[in-house]
Amino acid sequence: MVSSDNLAFVNSSIAFLKRIESEDRSLAPAGTFLSLAAGDDDTIPVQLFSYEVAAFYVYDDGNTFTYVTDAMREEAGMTREQLHEIGLSNLAERFGDMELHQGGGMLVLTGDGNFEASMILLDTVWDQLSHHFPNGPVVALPARDVIGLADAQDNSAVNRLRATAQKLWDDDADHLLAKDLYRRDSAGTWVPVH
Repeated sequence: MVSSDNLAFVNSSIAFLKRIESEDRSLAPAGTFLSLAAGDDDTIPVQLFSYEVAAFYVYDDGNTFTYVTDAMREEAGMTREQLHEIGLSNLAERFGDMELHQGGGMLVLTGDGNFEASMILLDTVWDQLSHHFPNGPVVALPARDVIGLADAQDNSAVNRLRATAQKLWDDDADHLLAKDLYRRDSAGTWVPVH
């Protein structure tokens, strides 16, 4: 029998970008599902975004965000793909609380300080913002609460994104995510810009 708490936690889970400890650029391709070891003989399902960042799935337990584990997911009878879709759907509900700020050729999304960078996972966000990026967006995800965007052909704005991201890394900001900037390719996959 499925625990009603576990089912509720899985159904309320939110896709959440988090840094993974890898410098291996040959790690499995973006979109690959993996399970990472957790401390209690369980595993945590993730979907790779890049070699340095993955989507985890969290729920609000009242005090903090807690990871959904593979055991919880399996008990709820869900595949990793189904969990990912639920996580994206719940993340999309948070987009309405975000604010868009413009300046210096860049756009910045701000919100509650937890899910800003995770918005990159939502295709609907890029559909809504595409008019700002006639040549496609370049995105900085230096920390979980920071997402900066610029048009790919606006070199000045892209350089500002890169400098801002580097400053956060140099300052060892909280909840660091990605050193690289990302650009969306023709297939809709985000790829690092070096």
